[in-house]
Amino acid sequence: EALELALRLPRLIGRRRRSERHRAALRNGLRAAMIDPLTGLYNRRYALPEIARRAQQAAQRGQPLALLVADLDHFKKVNDRWGHAAGDQVLVATAQRLTAGRCDLDLVARLGGEEFLIALPGADTEAAFAAARRLCEEVARLSLPMPMRRAGRPPLFSPTISIGIALMEAAGEAVETALLRADGALYAAKHAGRNRAHVAPPAAFSHGYGALRGA
Repeated sequence: EALELALRLPRLIGRRRRSERHRAALRNGLRAAMIDPLTGLYNRRYALPEIARRAQQAAQRGQPLALLVADLDHFKKVNDRWGHAAGDQVLVATAQRLTAGRCDLDLVARLGGEEFLIALPGADTEAAFAAARRLCEEVARLSLPMPMRRAGRPPLFSPTISIGIALMEAAGEAVETALLRADGALYAAKHAGRNRAHVAPPAAFSHGYGALRGA
């Protein structure tokens, strides 16, 4: 029996290692499908159906769900002036501020580019607006060193964000429709001077509101 075990042991170890590699590959594949590789936030592909699920749960409980679309102000100027590596630094630092202090029920995702999405189940308009203002203040407190072009101290950059808010109260409203309303509110916040939040009208009164979004 000892000899048989000694002969089988290498095969058993090899099988276990292959199984562990397979599980690790599955975990890595699942993470890649859900997570934005730069910021570590959820990606758009995962976030939208997950928000739809949470919105349905909130509607069944008679609660709203607030969508906050946040966009970095003047982000293109960062890339143009200091390069894409500096832009990535700003994105990562902003993502960290957006996730700091969020409760387990909140979902924070990167929609793409310099745009982020925060879902707040159970938050009414007042709570969502207060949360958005806090996020604007937190991001504005950042002071990030940028690449130096000459000797001396590195230049510091303090990013700001604008936020559009849409409340999903009507049962059956599609996430994409609510995002259009939040986009319209985001454009209004940009137009009003940036580094601020704006609330979209309720779904019943916002026909065509999302189409206001410009650049």
